[in-house]
Amino acid sequence: MEPDSVYINEFLKNKNQKAFTELMKRYQDKVFRFCVAYSGNKADAEDLAQEIFIKVFHNLGNFRSESLFGTWLYRIMINHCHNTYNSKRFRFRKLIQENSTIPDKGSDDPESLVIAREKTKMIYEGLSLLEGNQRSVLILRDIDGLTYEEISELLHLKSGTVKSTLARARIKVANYLKRRLYYELP
Repeated sequence: MEPDSVYINEFLKNKNQKAFTELMKRYQDKVFRFCVAYSGNKADAEDLAQEIFIKVFHNLGNFRSESLFGTWLYRIMINHCHNTYNSKRFRFRKLIQENSTIPDKGSDDPESLVIAREKTKMIYEGLSLLEGNQRSVLILRDIDGLTYEEISELLHLKSGTVKSTLARARIKVANYLKRRLYYELP
């Protein structure tokens, strides 16, 4: 597998669309997964991911090899999602309440699909309560599996700040889920 720099150089020197497409293919799953977790629904995630790759396309000339391409891309992704969420805060919360998007694909049982959909909806509702870096930190650590050091570098935060932000985010989501489950029990 070619390193990212080969595709970047080929795109920048020759405007080779195929090189950009290959670069995009390497990261599309990670970007989409983050966008789904951040936005709370598949339709908005698709729009966000597309917008992110358009930004990457137009700004790839600004990439400096001082950091990894993946780190640079994550920074664009986080900023774009955060800015989009802030500009559409109320619409986002409404969409979370109306949609659930990731059913359990391993089961055809209607009851299992409904339960999985409800769990997903509650998790996204919990994520929607998080402010500032809390949502990004939680998604990057618990969904994407990044290390504290990687998150620290991406968000320009100290490692201790990442850990405390993550702890507060987890507590906030857990408390929300406990309240929801308590009130929904028969």
